[in-house]
Amino acid sequence: MRVVVCIDRIGALASADAGAALGRAFVAARPGTQVAVVPLASGGPDLAEALDALGHDAVVVRDPD
Repeated sequence: MRVVVCIDRIGALASADAGAALGRAFVAARPGTQVAVVPLASGGPDLAEALDALGHDAVVVRDPD
């Protein structure tokens, strides 16, 4: 099974950390599951943190306007 986890911050837990926790739960429930975690945020400092968690290889597409 392949799962994509896209989640925003949960309380004090950053989106990347929350996604990783959910990913671990999927793998624990179904060993062998492949999980991709994509952090999300609607804006502000949380968005900067989510983009940073994606790493330098992430592709960000911006509106040309």
